[in-house]
Amino acid sequence: MDKYSYDPNARIARRIKERERKRKRNRRIMLTVVLVVLIVCVVFGIGKLLEGRNIKLPDFNPIEGFNRLVDSIRGEETVSNDSNHIDIEIPPIENVAPVVEEEDEMVPEVEIENVVDILSDTEAKSSKGVYPLPSNNNNLLDIFKTAKGETEKICCLTFDDGPNKVTTPQILDILAEYNIKATFFELGEKLEANKGIAKRTYDEGHLLANHTYTQKYSTIYTSWDTFWNEVQRTEALITEITGEDAYKLVRMPGGSFNSGVYGGVKQDYRAKLAENNYYFIDWSVDNGDNGNRNADEILNYVKEYTGSKHVVLLMEDATARQATVKSLRSVIEYLQECGYVFKRLDEILYYSETEVHEAPVEEIIIPPYDTFTRGFNI
Repeated sequence: MDKYSYDPNARIARRIKERERKRKRNRRIMLTVVLVVLIVCVVFGIGKLLEGRNIKLPDFNPIEGFNRLVDSIRGEETVSNDSNHIDIEIPPIENVAPVVEEEDEMVPEVEIENVVDILSDTEAKSSKGVYPLPSNNNNLLDIFKTAKGETEKICCLTFDDGPNKVTTPQILDILAEYNIKATFFELGEKLEANKGIAKRTYDEGHLLANHTYTQKYSTIYTSWDTFWNEVQRTEALITEITGEDAYKLVRMPGGSFNSGVYGGVKQDYRAKLAENNYYFIDWSVDNGDNGNRNADEILNYVKEYTGSKHVVLLMEDATARQATVKSLRSVIEYLQECGYVFKRLDEILYYSETEVHEAPVEEIIIPPYDTFTRGFNI
């Protein structure tokens, strides 16, 4: 057989096999696209339904990673696979899941980096108090929901956007009537203008925590450096007012949820907060004071959505939110009737006794010494 001879059957077989491989690959791509579109539709449908009822879901992140993948390939026609040099065509859609090129090819695992080294100094100790112990999670709400050391139903009242000269004193007076301690997430610019009221809040046994300096979304959610600068400015003010190191806990304005215009940015901020040994927290129940509800409507709203063992209740400490003040007594009494006891966020026994490490003089070892520095014995 000369050099121009060839086996036509073999060549046809190769062509058929190649076409079959391409068809299989295209089917996998199309199935992936269909699944992604279905997931997106279901997720947004559920999100809209829950949004209509004012239910906020922390860590609502069903398709984490798709946006980053698309960002990396946006504007490109193909993605090259280095192992076999086959170019995979990317369909022109917004969200594309990675495609497995061969049957035995495994998708690489993504290493999670947003982990706090919460006990980098194992000898670190705080002032008196009980706090979360070593964990790879800096979401304090997640830890609170499963507070294993607590046998009672706990409610943590939290107030945002203060202090001010109108509602804050009224809230403090009501809390004093019931001997309840709460957590106030303060804005730095309000602290600057109302240091005396903030000092009273602290002196009466409440916890001052961080809510950034301005809570201007268009500023703080366009740059991590700007956000972090606001957190640090507010932290410095809390330290100045209390005379103690500020609690390393922040509530992001609007919550840390993975939804809305800034949802993706907030997920990055959560990881960066972890890198800086900061906890963040959202809420499990919102009192529903949107500026339009009256006191009775707020009470009914709280009744409807309060039912879990442990509750972090979001309430407003803003001048325009008088309904929160007017409803506060009835909300407290309702929760007491339901068997809840009230604590600050730094008074929770987050872990069972087997997980708590006792330190000398009735102190507790905590995540690292500068993370939590003030609290009370339980």
